[in-house]
Amino acid sequence: MSFPARYIGRNLQLPSPPLVLSRLLQMLSEDEVSTDDLVEVILEDPGLTTRILQVANSSFYGFSNKIETVSHAIALIGSRAIRMLCASESFLVIFPQHEGNFTLIFYKYCRHSLATALLAKIMNEAMALLLDSEKVFIAGLLHDIGKPVLWYNFLEQAGFYHDLRARGVAERDAERLAYGADHTEVGAWVAGEWGLDNELAKTMACHHENLVLNDSYQKNPKDYSLTDIVSLANILAKCFRFRNGRLGFAEVVDRFIQHKMPGLDWKEVAEEFAGQASQYGFRQLEDEARERSARPFDGDDLGSWKNGNPDISDELSLCLRTAAKRDQAAGLAPGSLSGGNKELDH
Repeated sequence: MSFPARYIGRNLQLPSPPLVLSRLLQMLSEDEVSTDDLVEVILEDPGLTTRILQVANSSFYGFSNKIETVSHAIALIGSRAIRMLCASESFLVIFPQHEGNFTLIFYKYCRHSLATALLAKIMNEAMALLLDSEKVFIAGLLHDIGKPVLWYNFLEQAGFYHDLRARGVAERDAERLAYGADHTEVGAWVAGEWGLDNELAKTMACHHENLVLNDSYQKNPKDYSLTDIVSLANILAKCFRFRNGRLGFAEVVDRFIQHKMPGLDWKEVAEEFAGQASQYGFRQLEDEARERSARPFDGDDLGSWKNGNPDISDELSLCLRTAAKRDQAAGLAPGSLSGGNKELDH
């Protein structure tokens, strides 16, 4: 598979999706998926089989008897939950591993993608939106897949890209200057090459430009699309830290959530995230990324904290500044972008 050369001056290579992930994506479009079909897919991957049984026997579920077969795990946990676990595991092996700084960057990318997927899933369920949680989760996993496609094809341009980011150039502008295309354009191409449906393709292409991110745009959360919920989860995933089973978040995040999703209890969302994090491998990614870095993570990292506050994504920063102006015009005390933070116990 190769990217149209007119965009970046040369062909871009794309790995095929892992067999398990490819089959899971196919299952999304099927009305019914039998337990036997799912068991067959899982058993084809010994590593995935081991991981499913580890999760099923973990303290998260607390089953009294040991679970020794995949079919038993599916019966107890549910096929939908098992498919999402499979998707998260398969997602991590799409691209080959590299050593050195690139490995750290990749771990950070995987961690952000998993965080976005899990947040989108939890918010979707908490708000009882009319979206399929499994599809929401997979959309969150894949929303930024254009990034590693660019990294793996343009390793020699990585230094130029990071220099541009260090000088304050916006992420997608820096990508276009360094690579000739940004990750949303490449993500849309990946969706087409992998045969993903229009909803997933739109989410991969438009998660930075969605109207729902505009502070003045009002929409009933019950009418949120797949792109809407993933767009929100994407920016919120950059605004908290997760350390030792505790999840910290900026108070301004609650202000944003209440404006966009009135009635959603962000504290409950954060606690649910902390509870499910290890189930989907998030804590393992945290530990591995920390072990590989003797320095603090940079501003692109969702766990980056400066002066005790999280790095605020460009989109959320703009929304909050607009909200502050609106409140000021209404005679209300504007919120602070550099406000305090809270930590929630697991």
